[in-house]
Amino acid sequence: MTDRLLVTCHHLQRHFEPFRSELEKCDIAAFLPDISGQQLDAGSMQEHIKGCSAVIAGDDIVDSSVLQAGINGGLKAVIKWGIGTDSIDKETAKSLGVPVYNTPGVFANEVADLAMAYLLLLTRRLHLMHVSVLKGDWRQIEGRSLHEMTAGVLGLGSIGLAIAKRCSAFGMNVVGSDIRTLTAQEKQAANLRQVDHDALLEQSDVVFLACNLTRENKHLIDASALRRMRPGSYLI
Repeated sequence: MTDRLLVTCHHLQRHFEPFRSELEKCDIAAFLPDISGQQLDAGSMQEHIKGCSAVIAGDDIVDSSVLQAGINGGLKAVIKWGIGTDSIDKETAKSLGVPVYNTPGVFANEVADLAMAYLLLLTRRLHLMHVSVLKGDWRQIEGRSLHEMTAGVLGLGSIGLAIAKRCSAFGMNVVGSDIRTLTAQEKQAANLRQVDHDALLEQSDVVFLACNLTRENKHLIDASALRRMRPGSYLI
């Protein structure tokens, strides 16, 4: 019996064809629906997931209604293209016996590059220079040097550690916070000191929020956290 695979991740859809024959050898038929926006909402996912054995999703909403529609049609697994699974109702999936997988370790360098681009944009005020050039001017806008600033990285998974290494390469002091204690080798490789959450907020000129979203850390950066941060600091 042929299994049906639903692929709703935009990026994978664009690069899917080289993999189609490999799946067909495993008796898996892929279904790639048209996606007009960034992602599919729950209603669209409910329709597409019917009769599918598995789904490879991007940022699409996979809530309890989607999972129920899927399980009624034989859904066996939900796979997230990427790391964050906050758009997937994992508790309902567990209760229905549907495993949820992600792809740990991917995109760490790409996300870390983007985080540094944001930091340079903000500290050098490049967005203001860009607007000035578009108007035919050439404003000389004062920025801040990263050298000897302190970067605080909340969440020291693959992305957080990649950000820490880049900050260190820019001459920044780096502190990090995580629910797990890093090994001495990990801290040395990223050239960072591990501190607690409050100390990080108080010591940092820029705070990178690089942890996954969970029930426990939702609203980790709240009014109280913002008050602890240094005046003039950045949040990325």
